[in-house]
Amino acid sequence: RFGKHDDVAFVTAMKPDAAEWAVERAYALAESRSMRLACVGDSEWCEHVDMAAADHEHVRVEHVSPKDAMPFAAFNPGRFDVVAVAPAWAEGMVEIAAAAAAHRVAAHALLAEHGPSLFVPSPDGGFALAGQGMVNPSSMLLAAALMLEHGLGQPAAAATLAGAVSAALVETPRASILLRPGSTTREFTHRVLAGFQLANRNAEFWPETV
Repeated sequence: RFGKHDDVAFVTAMKPDAAEWAVERAYALAESRSMRLACVGDSEWCEHVDMAAADHEHVRVEHVSPKDAMPFAAFNPGRFDVVAVAPAWAEGMVEIAAAAAAHRVAAHALLAEHGPSLFVPSPDGGFALAGQGMVNPSSMLLAAALMLEHGLGQPAAAATLAGAVSAALVETPRASILLRPGSTTREFTHRVLAGFQLANRNAEFWPETV
C-alpha cells in the first residue's frame, strides 16, 4: 500500500505446479477490484495468463516486460492494480515496490489451494527491535487485513483495516520501519483504531447479486 488510498497486489506461484492456480487467483482478484491485470514474466508464464483470459473476458490484460515493470514498481506503482508476475521476477518486484519510501508498506499472503494459508508481515519489518515499542506495526496490521480478506472471506473488514493503516501512515512524518522519535508502536496503533470510523466499509456487493 502507498499513499492514503492506493495499493497494488502482486500474485505469483510458489511452486511450478501452482502456476495455473495462481493465475486464476490473480484474475479473481482483478475482478474484485478494477478489472485490470498486468502480466510480467517470461513466455511460459504469460501463456498461462493468456490461456485463462477467455474465462475472464471482462478483465483487461496488459503485458509488461520485466525491464519496464521494475521501474514502474519503483517510481510509479500506481501504474498497476493487480500484477501476475512470474516467480523469477516476483521477489525483486515486491522488494522494489515496497522499498522504504515514504508511506509504503507491504505484507505477504502465502495461499494454499487446500489447507490453511499463512499471512505474514514483510521480512524487513523490524523484528530485531520487537518489544522496544518503536517499530512501525503497519506491515503486521496489513498481514491481518490479508487474513481477513483471503483467509476469512471478509473483504469489507479487510478494507476498513487497510484503509485505516494507510491513513495513519500518511499522517506519520517518518513512515519507515522505525517510527519517528517520540512516537511509539502503541500510539500508532491507537491512530489506526481511531481511523476505523472514516475507513469503515460497511457495504459491499456480492457477485451473485450483480
